[in-house]
Amino acid sequence: MLLSARQAVERALKEKTGLSDVALTDGGEHADLATTVAFTLAKARKQPPVAIAADITQALSENP
Repeated sequence: MLLSARQAVERALKEKTGLSDVALTDGGEHADLATTVAFTLAKARKQPPVAIAADITQALSENP
């Protein structure tokens, strides 16, 4: 089940960000999964990673 959830998250992130590699990793003590996709996009979009993460969160919540 975790594998299918991970694949769904990876697929959704790729769709919402346009990136081919979203580098999902273990989130450690704070989360099940983690990614640095907001940092990856920060330079190209010239926005802070926290703003990009908020945009991604909003886009994902509109179509869970």
